[in-house]
Amino acid sequence: MGTPRVPESKPDPGGSGGEYVDIPKTGPLMWVMLAAFLIPPALVAYLGRYVVPIPHQTLWVILLGSPFPLILLSLPRKYALDGRQLQITGLFYRVRVPLAEIEQIEPITTGRALFHPGSMYCADPQKALKLTRKKGRALVISPTDRERFLLLVKGDPS
Repeated sequence: MGTPRVPESKPDPGGSGGEYVDIPKTGPLMWVMLAAFLIPPALVAYLGRYVVPIPHQTLWVILLGSPFPLILLSLPRKYALDGRQLQITGLFYRVRVPLAEIEQIEPITTGRALFHPGSMYCADPQKALKLTRKKGRALVISPTDRERFLLLVKGDPS
C-alpha cells in the first residue's frame, strides 16, 4: 500500500551496474568568467545611454542577448564511464568517446584549460584533465574526483 518510492534525484557516484557517473559543479573561476561576459554589454548600454546615442532597439538586443553565452557555459554536464566508453552529456549534446580511442590523459593548468579549443565540456578549469584521442583530437573535462576518474579509466575499480 501507499505510494511507490521516488528514485533519488542524484545518481550514485559509485555507479550502479558498473557505471561511474559524475556531475561536476561549475567552479568559482568559471562564475567569475561568466560575470565578466556581462561587462561588454553593460559598457555598450552605458555608452549608448550617456555618451554616444545608440537606438534603444539595439540596446535591448544587446542586453537581452548577453545571457545566452552565460547560460550555455553554465549548463550542467554529466560524465558517465562504463567499461567501454566515456559519455559526456549536456543539455544540447552527447559525446561518446571509446576508451580504446583515448591515448593519453593528463592534468592541465587552469590557463591552458580556459583557452583550449576542446574545453566546452569542462565545468571547472581548476580540475581540468586533457583527454588526447587518436589523430591528435583532444577534449578537456573536469571530473569532480580526478584521481578516482583516472583509476577507473585505467581499469582499476578500487
